[in-house]
Amino acid sequence: ADFANLGILSTPATYQHDTVKSTEVGGKFRLFGGRGQLNVSAFHIDWDNVQFIVNLPQCAFSYVANAATASSDGAEIQATGRFMGFTVNGNVGYDDARYTKTVKNLSGTVLANKGDNLGVPDWTANIGVQYDTQIMELPTYARMDFAYTGKYERITGPGSSAYISAAPFSANYINGNETHRSEEHTSEPSHITI
Repeated sequence: ADFANLGILSTPATYQHDTVKSTEVGGKFRLFGGRGQLNVSAFHIDWDNVQFIVNLPQCAFSYVANAATASSDGAEIQATGRFMGFTVNGNVGYDDARYTKTVKNLSGTVLANKGDNLGVPDWTANIGVQYDTQIMELPTYARMDFAYTGKYERITGPGSSAYISAAPFSANYINGNETHRSEEHTSEPSHITI
């Protein structure tokens, strides 16, 4: 039934290799007398003959096909610094990754639309704070991290053969831990993830 919906009799025997051309610019900067660092970058990627997984929902099978072209434009900022026993690090990234042509199989069935997301979140970010100290002469630290992932589609958009109406996926995490260290012993960290 899946093959009939796609207008084919069997999975393709072969698929072509893909090629990627990327351009990136950026810089690294020391700040506050070396106590901080800032890294910035921006990139553009052209991807030809994208190897695309075609899902067959009724028989729970998939096969690989070539999905025309895609592009990705983005930027990232990373920063880290150490002040008064605290170490703070974080980064923010943006990535607009999308198909640049509508993808059809030999029968004309749409596999992916021009503009469909490649399954990459548009925004990502994380921040971490760590405090280093000593307790009973043992080096000790406490750390908290937060990670944010923007919403994105795991499948192609409306009008494509694999589209299923569902809310975009997003996952965010908070992690914390505390650890005691010595030359002879390191305690198991206690932590929580949300």
